[in-house]
Amino acid sequence: MATLLHGQPVAHTILARVREEVSMLGRAPHLVIIAATDREESRVYVNQKAKAAAANGIRCTVDDVSEHERTTDALRDRIARWNDDDTVDGII
Repeated sequence: MATLLHGQPVAHTILARVREEVSMLGRAPHLVIIAATDREESRVYVNQKAKAAAANGIRCTVDDVSEHERTTDALRDRIARWNDDDTVDGII
């Protein structure tokens, strides 16, 4: 028999734990979102991630990539620059 999992209470529990752990770090973690598309669905996703980060004590930078910068080499360089930034803890 299948067990019904109610996602919202689980999410609240996980996010409460995230906020607690973030508060113990002594500084806000820094997430960078590299947004390399103009698609509306992707914009919604990016905005949701940025809002969730802010609501949980995580600094979030959205790095919008212009259309002419969306080459493989340019994106690799951009990722490398963020990766070399000691203030950045995660990149998506």
